[in-house]
Amino acid sequence: MLYWIIYDISENSTRSKIIGKCKDYGLFRIQKSAFIGDLSRNRAEALSIE
Repeated sequence: MLYWIIYDISENSTRSKIIGKCKDYGLFRIQKSAFIGDLSRNRAEALSIE
């Protein structure tokens, strides 16, 4: 399933962690605060827990 991750986080350290996790899960950055990618439901749930 195609997932969009869009965020508005002002704290640099938190934002960096989110960016890293999205990249770790193979999502592609399409804007400074938006990622898109194909994830299984289980992987999407795992990402949301992390």
